[in-house]
Amino acid sequence: MRRRIAAAVIALASVPAHAAGPDDDGVGFMGMYVSLCMKHFADLGAFHAKLLHDQVPKLAPDGAKLFTGKVDGDAWPVPYKGQMGNFVLAIGANNNACMVHARRTNAAEAERRFIAMVKDAPKGLVARRGKPAVDGKTRTVVYTWAKPGARRKIQFTLSTTASPKAPLQAVGTVATVAD
Repeated sequence: MRRRIAAAVIALASVPAHAAGPDDDGVGFMGMYVSLCMKHFADLGAFHAKLLHDQVPKLAPDGAKLFTGKVDGDAWPVPYKGQMGNFVLAIGANNNACMVHARRTNAAEAERRFIAMVKDAPKGLVARRGKPAVDGKTRTVVYTWAKPGARRKIQFTLSTTASPKAPLQAVGTVATVAD
């Protein structure tokens, strides 16, 4: 199923990864989400192995844990417009979850672009929107793609906050989940 989804998602990888000026329009964040997580999700293990093999500078394990959450994994700072510090890529050690974190981005625009990308599943799959969750100033939107009746699904999650005091304003995740 991952390969079929990957074929549909590769078309999405043409989303521009960079916008003029700071990432105040969410384009950089969504471009990274598509080009790093969605595009490579069909073979996340190979992408993870390539990053490690190429010795792409990554965060120390304690720093990575801040971005991988409850699972073991690795995290890499991602340059944007020649600067570091706004985006981080994280991949779980079991290679079934890929996350992009944004320290500063336009949360509302990132959510609009996210929904536009995942609301319709590729042919043969069904898209389902989960109930949006709001916890204080944080909004979470979840969609799944799966074959009808399948227990395993590809889950797309976006959590955002517009608060300028939040340590992160957006986290996008692609993961394999089971009912």
